[in-house]
Amino acid sequence: MALEKFHYTIGKHEVTLPNFGNLPFGLVRKTRHMPDDERFFAMLEILLGEDSADMAAVDTLGTAEMNEFIEAWQKHSGVSLGESSAS
Repeated sequence: MALEKFHYTIGKHEVTLPNFGNLPFGLVRKTRHMPDDERFFAMLEILLGEDSADMAAVDTLGTAEMNEFIEAWQKHSGVSLGESSAS
């Protein structure tokens, strides 16, 4: 499962992301000095594209739904990043 991409459906839109263990090194490098909460959202914006339909779908999520999205991505990736600042 670790190599499979993460797929998450929001309404009728499917968002696809790489697993945490497969994030591009350049993304990790570029965001390494950011606080954790800023880093997570910067990574999402870069991976999905800030003005993309994927990001627009994510932006519709409420706080509880965003936490579910984050937890599902972590679980699929086999990692735990702790509690998100969105909570």
